[in-house]
Amino acid sequence: MNISFNPDFSYNNRRQNYHSMYQSLLVPKNNNGLERDTFVREQNSPFFTSVNAEMKTLRKYADVLGNAYSMDNVLSKETYDYIFHRIKGMRSDLNALNLISRYKKILEGVELKVLNYVLNELRRNKKSTINEVINARLNKSYRALVPEISRVIWEIKDIISTMPESKRKLRANAIVESWERDLLAKDYDAAIIQDKYPNILRKMKLAKREQTQKDSICEALGKLPNTTDNFDAFIVNCKDVSRKVFVKRLLTPYLVSIEHVIPRSRGGHANSIGNCILVRTKDNIDRGSDRMLDKHPERTEFLISYFRRAIEKINQGGMRDILWYPFEVKKSIEQETLNKVNLDKELEMLTVTREEAYKTFKA
Repeated sequence: MNISFNPDFSYNNRRQNYHSMYQSLLVPKNNNGLERDTFVREQNSPFFTSVNAEMKTLRKYADVLGNAYSMDNVLSKETYDYIFHRIKGMRSDLNALNLISRYKKILEGVELKVLNYVLNELRRNKKSTINEVINARLNKSYRALVPEISRVIWEIKDIISTMPESKRKLRANAIVESWERDLLAKDYDAAIIQDKYPNILRKMKLAKREQTQKDSICEALGKLPNTTDNFDAFIVNCKDVSRKVFVKRLLTPYLVSIEHVIPRSRGGHANSIGNCILVRTKDNIDRGSDRMLDKHPERTEFLISYFRRAIEKINQGGMRDILWYPFEVKKSIEQETLNKVNLDKELEMLTVTREEAYKTFKA
């Protein structure tokens, strides 16, 4: 079979054809023709062709919709970009953190603690920099970290001491970098100052063969501080970073992120915002093929609340470019949760009809 390629049938032409075809469905042809929108009559979904445009449209409503997995606020992409645009031209770190402090209610946990600490120190000495505040804190941070690291290192040394001589030599040969030697020699300050102390533990974890040794090291690793929930570790990992990197570490966990309701691995539509909800980056955990509520059944009420916020916004005259979003995301959520989340009652509060909603759809 011969297949000819039409160079005029470009992406834009296809897009226009889809749009024209859709518009034709909205116009009654005659008494015998189609008088209702096919999407309304058959409960079908529109065909989506552009992922970037769709996702950008949904993110635009981050301030309204918030986080679908909790009642916490999210940081919109526009605000995130605005902050970095502003701090780029600022002369002092204090001015930069004063700007970020306007959005403190979005932050929580270690990021909020670090922001408050550094901001207070900068206000006490207006000529200081973020790096100077962090370096002044480092000695205290090291003292807090050393007991944990010391305990872990001794546990690892005990494991190595029980190994046969041949294996012990192999482990010794693997420790070739100076910071690793410093760490095993208990010169913790010299090792930690290079900000690489977890690496040797990970390397040893991967090098072990015996299950008992692996279990011991995994247990030790699990008790080490990390950058998501420990103030001192956050400070240690911010040593010598630029102002921009420091601010990113504070803000990025709370930036708006797209979560696919039905995972793509199970056939969820990647391009349709009808299969997407907004969450914080730190909450956007890859759940693989797990169903949405399997690990977090408590999120049921938050998903309903998220859906209500979309309804309220539309009823107030907003979201005019994606009025059809509640109809599409409702189907996705109910399918993904096996109808444990039923949104019929909420949808009844929508003042826009299905016909009116889908007229705003653009292919």
